[in-house]
Amino acid sequence: MATLADYVVAVGARVPDDAGRLSDLSTSLGVTDVREARILAAVRTYSRARPRVIDATLTGDGTTQVWPAPTGWSQGFSTLCDYEYPIDQIPPVMVRPISDRLVVLRRDGVEQLGTVHALGAAEQARIHYQALHMVSASDDTVPASDFDAVADLAAALCCETLATFYAESTLSSLAADTVNHSGKAQLYADVAQMHFKRYVNHMSPAEGGDGAGTILMGDIDIPTGRGGGSDYLFARRSLR
Repeated sequence: MATLADYVVAVGARVPDDAGRLSDLSTSLGVTDVREARILAAVRTYSRARPRVIDATLTGDGTTQVWPAPTGWSQGFSTLCDYEYPIDQIPPVMVRPISDRLVVLRRDGVEQLGTVHALGAAEQARIHYQALHMVSASDDTVPASDFDAVADLAAALCCETLATFYAESTLSSLAADTVNHSGKAQLYADVAQMHFKRYVNHMSPAEGGDGAGTILMGDIDIPTGRGGGSDYLFARRSLR
């Protein structure tokens, strides 16, 4: 299992930054570490294409119909996939449509789950739902087969940050008649495009697939701040 540190190493190997500009930019961008911030942004974006599917078991008491969101539920992102009842059958028994048994409730801005009918005492049902992937110092839910793709996307975002920095430096230098950084801005833009293309190629569905790998640039989750916009590098169109 990989960790955040493994992603940092993989991104570092993909991003030419001998001058250490990414470290210098951390303060101005309001993040502790630019690489880590871009890695986590890449994981969120990847999750939209290939979300994690996890499950939780509800145990009734005869009266409860409103349940707190289960562990790993990401408000505003997570959706219900299946309602398994009764549980532990072979093959599993899924109730369709799921809305006949379970719905998402929003109360005071907080998402909860509501069962249409209360489960009896000790009666159980299992819910399956989509969630964001998690990458931390000790955990990683991204499949090993997609590690390099996520690292490629994170590297593209890092290179975009550097390209934007040097582009802004070029505008400042032109006004001050000093060193022109336009060459570096273009270099990082090109490298970002290369890494992003590798990510898209990996995520594109095989023939007959369901299109889960189609990426819209509006879906790229990049923290705000200098170096945070995708218009500089990428056209707003889907890439396959």
